[in-house]
Amino acid sequence: DFMKPLFAVDGVIKVYKTRNDIEQARLISPTHYQDALHAVLAHKTSADFLLTRNIKDYVGCEHLVKIKFPENI
Repeated sequence: DFMKPLFAVDGVIKVYKTRNDIEQARLISPTHYQDALHAVLAHKTSADFLLTRNIKDYVGCEHLVKIKFPENI
């Protein structure tokens, strides 16, 4: 369970999406709004970066949070 260490040191922040978050994500990327929503929520919690293997789906989200491959952190 790779998440255990994060919970142990309060490294996980629970965030709730709002209607505004969803609308913002749809404006950023109508075709990949679910991915944009992740970026919106990461920005909302002041995340340092968002890890993904699918960087192309986050085009347009760079102003919200740094998008990186896991091996690049």
